[in-house]
Amino acid sequence: MGGFGSGWHRGRRLAVEDGIVLDIAAIARHGHFENGKYGTWTWRQFGEVIFEVGFIVDLRNEDVAALHVITKRRGATQRQTIPLAATTPNFGGRRWWMRCPETGKRARCLYLTPGRTEFASRQALGLGYRSSQTCSKSWRNHMAGLAAKCGVDLRSVRMMFKTPRAAR
Repeated sequence: MGGFGSGWHRGRRLAVEDGIVLDIAAIARHGHFENGKYGTWTWRQFGEVIFEVGFIVDLRNEDVAALHVITKRRGATQRQTIPLAATTPNFGGRRWWMRCPETGKRARCLYLTPGRTEFASRQALGLGYRSSQTCSKSWRNHMAGLAAKCGVDLRSVRMMFKTPRAAR
């Protein structure tokens, strides 16, 4: 009872923070992004393993490069092959991306949200960010407090924080 993704979500849409993140930059940072390298990431709750992601990097042929992912959750194992794509930045070198299995677009991060069995991009899953779902009432209160401290009306403070439009 009470595992990954359980509980009431207050009618809000899922956010990236609600799921598991597979970040290609983090894989590289930890030294796993070489052909044949593998790694495992584990999520624990109260000392018990609730989720595990294993991955193997396959870069033998750049045209069919892939990240082979194995996820284990509550004893169930799921396999997924995520295609990789490389770009060449202006300053040289190589930048690797994962291709979203649903949209085919490049992405640095793929997400696994509650109720799903495969990773996909934020756009494919319709995920937002928790910070964008916070109540704007606290922002209005903050602006009103700022206006009171500065001795100006609330409209003036709002105008100071408004982004200027581009010249037409």
